[in-house]
Amino acid sequence: MTKVEDVNLSPWYVTGLTDGEGCFCLIVNTENKKRENSVSTYRYWVVDFSLHMRDDERPILEKVQKFFEAGRLNGVSSNGNNAVHFNIRSREDVLTKLIPHFEKFPLQAKKQRDFLLWKEAVAILELAKKRKKTLFDGQLLTNQEEIRLYKIRDLLSERLRGRKYFDYLARRGNVRTGKMVS
Repeated sequence: MTKVEDVNLSPWYVTGLTDGEGCFCLIVNTENKKRENSVSTYRYWVVDFSLHMRDDERPILEKVQKFFEAGRLNGVSSNGNNAVHFNIRSREDVLTKLIPHFEKFPLQAKKQRDFLLWKEAVAILELAKKRKKTLFDGQLLTNQEEIRLYKIRDLLSERLRGRKYFDYLARRGNVRTGKMVS
């Protein structure tokens, strides 16, 4: 990671900012692939850490991006309000930068619960990844793991319901809000 003095952000500031403005999301995407006479449906899981703020706060999020040396910044507009969205989805960055940061500088509010659930989801996905034998294998999840991921996703999204960012993701089709049917 970039040295803190180069960015002028304290690690505790980044943790506090996350406590107030951060989001640990677990997203399941579905794709339909057409083959000769059939359609196959594929699901894949994405872990997402994000901070969402008003556009005039962009310099802070640029510093956070430099602090972690990871992630993307995107401008978004919702109901005429301009905002900026910073997120990290790279599993490698999650494993080598985010999780170690929040373990060393733990969250102090309710977001700690979200982080622990999200970290569990990352561990499940990494375990499934290790089961892959070829590049063409999907995420090899057991039924129990998949059920647990859906449960974690639902628990994480409970706190987001009604928030603008959750609505934004839902409009983009990146969040499935329904309960898993067994």
